[in-house]
Amino acid sequence: MKPNFMNEDTVTTKITYPELFKKLSPFAKKEWRLLAFALVAVLLAAAASRAVPLLIGYAIDHGVMAKNAQVFFNVAIIYLMAEILRSIFNFTNTYLFQKFGNRMLFHLREELTRHVQNLPIQFFNKTPNGRIVTRLTNDVMSLSELFSDGVISVFTNAILIGAVVLTMVLISWKLALATLIFAPIFIFASIYLSNKIRVILHEQKKKLSTINSFIAENLNGIKVVQVFNRLEKNQNHFDNLSVDYRDTNMRSIRAYALMQPIMNLFNAMTLTIALFYGGYLSENNAIAIGSLVAFLMNIQDFI
Repeated sequence: MKPNFMNEDTVTTKITYPELFKKLSPFAKKEWRLLAFALVAVLLAAAASRAVPLLIGYAIDHGVMAKNAQVFFNVAIIYLMAEILRSIFNFTNTYLFQKFGNRMLFHLREELTRHVQNLPIQFFNKTPNGRIVTRLTNDVMSLSELFSDGVISVFTNAILIGAVVLTMVLISWKLALATLIFAPIFIFASIYLSNKIRVILHEQKKKLSTINSFIAENLNGIKVVQVFNRLEKNQNHFDNLSVDYRDTNMRSIRAYALMQPIMNLFNAMTLTIALFYGGYLSENNAIAIGSLVAFLMNIQDFI
């Protein structure tokens, strides 16, 4: 059976992050050194960021409570150094990840253009130019945005959250367990909404490709359209495509709007539990005031 190039945008495809990594791995391997340095920078940035709340807690317990001015001086110097290191590592990992993604997509564009140029004439006869241009430009740009704002953000945030949870457990495993008891529910809700948004964005891409293809075909054959008096019919068809694309965009907006209230509710519940149970532990001398402050600062970074 011959492939139907005209209907390629109607095929529903789903791809997970592991599958995406697998498909991009040949291009990523060409820049593996950049990736390795970026990973190291992320880990160092996470370590430096976790040092800050611990320093504040130490200053409260051994400076404020003990009324030791020397502790404040020492902590202030170390705090400044930690903040400088955190800034340097954050800049480094952001720069290296963006550079890595840019170079990887450069290799992808080269390979994609080479592939398209070697396709049979049958493909170009059956596939509108607008759809081909969308594949070579918009789709690669969408992949770039997915990698920069999606993959990199998910990975760096996962490292940061892991460091935060580890620090919270080290401060007080009881308080950490009580505080994060509802976390799986909200994580599941976030993953569900994220997957839903990803599906909607995929539909947006397909509908935009259809609109681009229609516009390109309509403009290329504008003389034929005018001769056969199809202006109104083509306009109505375009209006239907535009309305469908608009409605898909609104679904995306609603999904994004729902994400923030869910996170706000999680923030409120987490802080409420931490303050209530943390106060109880502090009253019973199960946790120091400085450690409780450090714990609350870590929660702010977690949520």
